[in-house]
Amino acid sequence: MEARTVWLTLAVLRVTLVLLPQSGYIHPDEFFQAPEVMAGTVLNYKVRLTWEWTEDLPIRSPVLPFLTSGIPFLVLKIINYLGSLPELLSAYTLLIAPRLWTMVLSFFVDYCLWRVCNGGERKYMGGEMDGFNCLAVYSACYVTLVFFTRTFSNTLEAVLFAGVLALVVDSIKGRDPLSSSPKHKTRNEKGEKPSDLVHEKHSSNSHSVPLSALIVVGVFNRPTFPAFALVPMLYWTFYNSKGWRLKEGALKALQLVPGAVVTVIIFVVCDSVYFGSLDVHSLTVNTFLQSPSSLLQNLTVTPLNFLRYNMDMSKVKDHGLHPRMTHLLVNTPLSFGVLAVLAFANIPACVTKLFGHFKEGENKAQIKSKLQAPSNESHQKRQVKRTADDTKMLSRIPCGKGVDFEMFFLLSYFIPIFILSLIAHQEPRFITPCLLPLVLAHHNKISWAGGKLKKLLFVGFVVGNVFCGVLFGAMHQGGIVPSLLHLHHLVRQQNATQKVHIFYFHTYMPPQHLLGIHGNQTTNKNVGHVVQQATNGNEGPEVHLHDLAGAPTDVLFSELETLYQAEKLVKNHSLIYVVSPSSLHQDINDHGTNMNLVLKEVFFPHLSMEDPPNIWDIVHTPSERNTSLLERLKFTFGLSLHELN
Repeated sequence: MEARTVWLTLAVLRVTLVLLPQSGYIHPDEFFQAPEVMAGTVLNYKVRLTWEWTEDLPIRSPVLPFLTSGIPFLVLKIINYLGSLPELLSAYTLLIAPRLWTMVLSFFVDYCLWRVCNGGERKYMGGEMDGFNCLAVYSACYVTLVFFTRTFSNTLEAVLFAGVLALVVDSIKGRDPLSSSPKHKTRNEKGEKPSDLVHEKHSSNSHSVPLSALIVVGVFNRPTFPAFALVPMLYWTFYNSKGWRLKEGALKALQLVPGAVVTVIIFVVCDSVYFGSLDVHSLTVNTFLQSPSSLLQNLTVTPLNFLRYNMDMSKVKDHGLHPRMTHLLVNTPLSFGVLAVLAFANIPACVTKLFGHFKEGENKAQIKSKLQAPSNESHQKRQVKRTADDTKMLSRIPCGKGVDFEMFFLLSYFIPIFILSLIAHQEPRFITPCLLPLVLAHHNKISWAGGKLKKLLFVGFVVGNVFCGVLFGAMHQGGIVPSLLHLHHLVRQQNATQKVHIFYFHTYMPPQHLLGIHGNQTTNKNVGHVVQQATNGNEGPEVHLHDLAGAPTDVLFSELETLYQAEKLVKNHSLIYVVSPSSLHQDINDHGTNMNLVLKEVFFPHLSMEDPPNIWDIVHTPSERNTSLLERLKFTFGLSLHELN
């Protein structure tokens, strides 16, 4: 099968998996960094804001969540307001709208990879690079199919990183005097100097404004973005047709300042207005001139708050501390599989190439010193000879032969991982943007055509991505989202006099916007407050979502008992639901109270590593447990919904 057909097939699969939708719940950040926040801002839903969005020390900019989740929600709101599709604001559309838009952004990565591979002569790339083969490998990775279709800030980080890579590679190509474009050949035939051509191409392909904007946007998205942009920007700044030039590079870096300053101002103003530290109505030129210091003190700079927070180790400990080698030894194989193994295998060759480049650089310096040595020839003859020798010397420069892009991509892969390994808290999704340079470096090695080793790598690549795709895309905490979709439907069926209490027990935080709670409905109330409301006889529909996280079973039933007794004081009967892993089914049944919890639904699959299932339940024979294999699987890998009667 041709690579183009494979890529198109996988592109359709990417869209299909978003529309199904995927049930896997990777990490709370996929909801609480964007959709949950924007559902409150745009749709006026009752939501739960995490510590990242506190007004005292906000570390997240609302600009990018608005672009990824706010705009889709705004479109849904407008269509619903116009009455074209009155039932459009369903739990399903609330779930997939941000994911669809994020998926569109993931296809921008495809475009950038294509530009990098096919934007110039393939021989220039230092090896065979096939655009469709690269896209096929990228699209087959489970990180692309699962992580890059979720509303993580890491996904947007990968999109921005792809833009930086594409612009930098295009800029470097424009500075290569040996590029075999027709325009170049024509000018060389006219006798123009390589330096003239380089200057012309450099001025047109610098991309300083979009690069500076991308970097600032990346920093406001995640302040770790400079780790990814470091290697590409070093190449962009200091590399030209004559090698590495520090002086010219320092001057060239100044080109980034105007675009960066404008972008910073836009983000700081938007963040300050959103978090209330800046009043737009009182913002005038006179105010700024009279008291600029007080105005600047009121500005909210979220990246600085992010750094302040993460420099406090007592706060970082709350999120978990990991060994420094976790990224390199655990997260890279888990995230990239065979591609990570190929990168490790390439380390010796990369080190050898680096030493080789340094040696050739010394030879170049010797040639240059000879060219600049005094001569007894006339000035005119010496100038002609120097020009000819200079052109000949350029052909010997390693970069002049075409940048060693395999080295460039591998450095763009390893350096960010090394920098991020200096941070104590390490999760696999933090390094997912590194997939891009890794695919660019090794996509030509993932193919069934070839010897036994290549076939083995191909099989390992396919099996690893299928396994992890199912694990993270469907199974991991996979019952939470379907349960919320189901409960959203149940809540809408209740009349105005009923109350609904939903307890999530031993699960990840449930994203409350999927319940569609708004208006005079309430959520996130503790039981004591609920009891007070019930006693006062407040009218109106109420929905209360109680997240008990990993609390002991005794805490769950203590809360239920308090609520159950409070309900006896009012005439209206409340609906009380408990959502918990099926692996805790026996513990819930053996609670030893008079309350009757009836199993209503089991959402399959659901894998909770915090409460792992008992595999022995699957291998029990039907005679021991009068259930089918499918039912045993559901009760082993499921999320149970109980109703309190």
